[in-house]
Amino acid sequence: MKATMSMSYRLMKSEINQMNQEMYNLRERVTSGKKVSQPSDDPSVIRPVLSFRSQIQRNEKFQDNISIAQSNMNIYDTKVGQISDSLVKIKDTAILGVNGSYDQNNKDILADQISRLKSDIQDIANSRVNNKYAFAGFNDLTKPFVTNDQGVIESQGDVRQKELEISPGETIQVNLTGEKFLMGRKDTNGDGYLENSGVNIFQEIKKTELAMRGHEGQIVDASGEALSDSEYLDGNPETGVQRLVDAAGDPIDDDSGDQIAIEYDGQPIYLTELRNVEGETVTIGDLENPESYNLDSSNVPPDPANELTAAALDKAVYIHKNGDIAKYDRDGDPILTDDTGDAVEKSAAAGGGYVSLLESGQPMQKMYVPELTNQLDELDNALNQVSRYRGQMGNNAARVKDASEQLEESVLDIKEALSSYEDADIAKLYSELVQQQTALQAALKVSSRIAQLSMLNYM
Repeated sequence: MKATMSMSYRLMKSEINQMNQEMYNLRERVTSGKKVSQPSDDPSVIRPVLSFRSQIQRNEKFQDNISIAQSNMNIYDTKVGQISDSLVKIKDTAILGVNGSYDQNNKDILADQISRLKSDIQDIANSRVNNKYAFAGFNDLTKPFVTNDQGVIESQGDVRQKELEISPGETIQVNLTGEKFLMGRKDTNGDGYLENSGVNIFQEIKKTELAMRGHEGQIVDASGEALSDSEYLDGNPETGVQRLVDAAGDPIDDDSGDQIAIEYDGQPIYLTELRNVEGETVTIGDLENPESYNLDSSNVPPDPANELTAAALDKAVYIHKNGDIAKYDRDGDPILTDDTGDAVEKSAAAGGGYVSLLESGQPMQKMYVPELTNQLDELDNALNQVSRYRGQMGNNAARVKDASEQLEESVLDIKEALSSYEDADIAKLYSELVQQQTALQAALKVSSRIAQLSMLNYM
């Protein structure tokens, strides 16, 4: 085939364009430092490159979670440390009160200090981080610790754990719930309900304050008001047992003519609402077998008239201090039972009927105030409980630190492996670039000489 000048020009143009493209590619690799920037550069390495990049992105997410976890744990450690310090101050103040040289006026001043420290602990427990209550569990938009009309601090949080994944398949708790470490309540048997399994720290502080105010050896109500002498068995406060009395303060007997002791499991009646792990109040209708706690239906032959009313199913379930569910009548109101679980009934002369554990519509909450010296042991238990949960968070923090170090090493290894596939040899690229520039210049010179060919040059 005859080679024409036009064919030669087209061939030269194609070659020069190709060399320019190679020059562009080399410059791009030198600039980016990558030898692979698109699949067509080297199809064989695309799969491992994408895999390594995916691993790095996943590890970066773990690193973000670790940063959040470390920040949260530092905050909790600071807050719990402040609560622990306040408890130590309360114990030190109580020790001063044990000193026989203090008269009641001085002890009242110490009691005021204890009350202030209790308020400080409540404020810390209600502290917020990023506009969320730190110790409220998942209910972090609701203030967890509030004071009711009787002056009792109640919890509105839950015990659910917030967890973050810090490495493949490994999650760790990054929060601490006040329900557990301040109220002493958690789900111990997996039934979804909270039991009184630990120390109610606010209650123990209250008892310490009351002991300091001279109520040692007395039974007091939720507001801190002590019983009158006539409200004790035999009218004697030294018995430490409350009895049922009428409006005039006279005892109300049972059918056997005996005084009715208002206690459960040897302790004054202290009822609290049963709550589930989500922090919700459990109603009678929520129970698996609500009729089993209805003494109207259990103490008489089966009778539809004794079954729970519809309104009763919507009423709260109450538990005693030891965690037992308080039994109730067909209307759903908690009633007094004896050691065998049977209802205690008033004598016919007193009008008969059950003994209600409600006072002005509120659950009965009585507590025995021990000697101040003995109360020091309860404060030690409170401190131990706080220290235990603080230690658990410390263990979690140590695990997070280890995971962070391991993750950093893993990221370095992955980046090193990725570099072997992806990063360019800059020295080699510069050499190739120079060679390509030399070849392009030579090609341009040759093409310019060919373009000058003409018959006129030979005439």
